[in-house]
Amino acid sequence: RASYNWGSMLTAQLHLLNGYGNIVDNNINKSVGWLVGYNPLSNLGISWSGLVGDESNTGDPAFIRFYNNFNVNYMILDSLGIRAQMDVANQSNLGLYYGGQLTAPYYFFEHFGVTVRGEMIQDPNGVVSADKLQGFGATLGLEYRPTKQSYVRLEGRQLFMDPTNNKLFMDANGNASSNRFELLANTGIWF
Repeated sequence: RASYNWGSMLTAQLHLLNGYGNIVDNNINKSVGWLVGYNPLSNLGISWSGLVGDESNTGDPAFIRFYNNFNVNYMILDSLGIRAQMDVANQSNLGLYYGGQLTAPYYFFEHFGVTVRGEMIQDPNGVVSADKLQGFGATLGLEYRPTKQSYVRLEGRQLFMDPTNNKLFMDANGNASSNRFELLANTGIWF
C-alpha cells in the first residue's frame, strides 16, 4: 500500500492485492486497488475506493472484475448523521452487480443512540455473491457508548430476499425461506 495526504482534506491510497476478498492467492495475477478520501468540511466526508484485476482461479478462463465503492458521511447536527454507501461492480464474464445502504444514526443522550438502516443488493449473475443475492433489508439498532472509543449495540434486522432464487434461511418449521429476522448483539473497542 502506498498512501499520501494533501493536507487535512484529501488523501489517496494505491494498493496491490490478491483480489476482491482473496486472502489466499488464487492466481499469479494481482489486482490494483485505490482509495480517495475528501473531507471538504468538518462534518462531511466523501470517499471512492475500488479495484480492478483478473479474479479468475488458476486454470479457469480469465475475467476482469472492476469494483467500485462510494461513501458519503454527513453529520447534519452533532447528534444526527446520514451515511450513504453504493457499490457497483462489473465482471467481464457475468455482468453487473450493485448494492447500497442508507444509515441514519441519532444520539439522543451523551452515551445513547438509535440507528435506522436500509440496505439492498442486486447480484443476479453472481458477480460478488455465489448465491446470486437479490433483496433488501431494514435494521433498527440501539447503542450505548460507555466511552468515546467503545460501544455496546443491540439490533433487530429484517431481510427480504428474492423468494424464487434466494431461499437461504430456515423458518421455525425447518422450511426454506427467503425472509429472516435477526436479533444481534455486539460490542467494540478501538484505540
